Amino acid sequence: MFTHSHRRHNPESPGPADGDGPLSDNPLFDQAPTAMLVVDLQDWRISRANRAASVLLGYSGDQFVGMRAGLLFTIDTPQLQRLLTGTEGSSHEVTVVRGDGTTGLLWLSSTVVLGIDRQEVLVALTPPLCDPGFQQQLDLADFQEFAEGLPQGIYEMNTRFVLTFVNRAALVMFGITAEDFNRGICVVDWAVPEQRDEMIAVLSGSWDGIRTPRREWLVRRKDGSTFPVMIHATPIVQQGRVVGNRGLLIDISELKRSQEALEAANRKLNLLNTVTRHDIQNQVTALLGYLVLAMDSVSDPGPTTLLLKGRAAAEAISRQITFTRDYQEIGVRAPEWQHLGTVLAWARAGWEPEGVVITIGDADLQVYADPMLEKVFSNLIDNALRYGGPITRIRFSVTVTDAGCQIICADDGQGVRDDQKEMIFQKGVGHHTGFGLFLAREILQLTGITIAETGVYGGGAVFTISVPDGGYRHTVQGQ
Repeated sequence: MFTHSHRRHNPESPGPADGDGPLSDNPLFDQAPTAMLVVDLQDWRISRANRAASVLLGYSGDQFVGMRAGLLFTIDTPQLQRLLTGTEGSSHEVTVVRGDGTTGLLWLSSTVVLGIDRQEVLVALTPPLCDPGFQQQLDLADFQEFAEGLPQGIYEMNTRFVLTFVNRAALVMFGITAEDFNRGICVVDWAVPEQRDEMIAVLSGSWDGIRTPRREWLVRRKDGSTFPVMIHATPIVQQGRVVGNRGLLIDISELKRSQEALEAANRKLNLLNTVTRHDIQNQVTALLGYLVLAMDSVSDPGPTTLLLKGRAAAEAISRQITFTRDYQEIGVRAPEWQHLGTVLAWARAGWEPEGVVITIGDADLQVYADPMLEKVFSNLIDNALRYGGPITRIRFSVTVTDAGCQIICADDGQGVRDDQKEMIFQKGVGHHTGFGLFLAREILQLTGITIAETGVYGGGAVFTISVPDGGYRHTVQGQ
């Protein structure tokens, strides 16, 4: 009878580790297929270990509890502390000492967990493909029980793309039965025809140990209907050899419907805003014309003063309407890779200030940002010309280091006082519209880019734009 998870074969695997009493109150942690340890950050001792860790490293649960973490890893204590707390990155290759005294390489990932009365770090250990000395063999019954409790679909397949395991959620998701599974199912048959070759290429990457990135596919149920799914797969390694991969299946149909409804609502609102703004702008333009005519026909200074104030108010309304247009466009289109040098050149082309030279340093790289990135640099030029005082130059430059990428906009004006460095990015601050730097920050932060004024007052304004790791790349030929 087909009642739980489904597996085509069940090779021998070690049973539960001895002495795992301390873990008995945490079944999900204990049944996880990845070897995991918990280290107390106060005394740097191991407080918990799951069964996979016992199998992988050859220690019982009782042997793990209270063990100094430095005895397990062959690195000095200060380096181990930096590694576990993430100051040297969250992942690292380390050498460990097994229970039988032998050593081997493992890939360590760590995450600090803040508890009520203590700080701990959760450590995950996985064997790299280059070290066949480790055999990550889990109790299959534990894995099946763990997978059956998940609402997402779980599958395993061999290198011929044939399913060797599926959980109940995957059966329901694709409308297949136990008999269908036992007759044999090829994973790539789930894909719609136009994506089949692409799915084969992506999933085949795991044969070389490449972790398959999460991505969206359109797949078919048994009855022929289709739905979007997110698949995240990792290779299955036995004795240092890839024998298949294991994947997580997430039905994103509801998410896609919500996105489509939201996009439709945004289109309607944008159309309404555009039409309304256009009509208001036309009326404001007419009002300004009437005010100018009225001023020309009035000689009394009293009414003329009032008319001047009316014209100033109408001009302010016009600028605010222009702001609503620009702000509406932020985030409407998806972010994209843009050649920084080209965008800077476009921004500079709109300005020809008398007596001011605008220069651009080497900027041959690409930045992932909102399509309105050009407006950021244009606003920085405008800000320098309006508030910099008697300036003679504005220079854009780019610096790339191990810490990231920084785009600098510097002028030789009076600069910004310390008490105003953050205030200038607030909406409404300034003598014109007060929206330029506010818009710049809003545009940049859509893709995690930050901007700050870092100059010294009296030595010119310096705006530093910091692009996060992954948000920039060097230009390659053909792009």
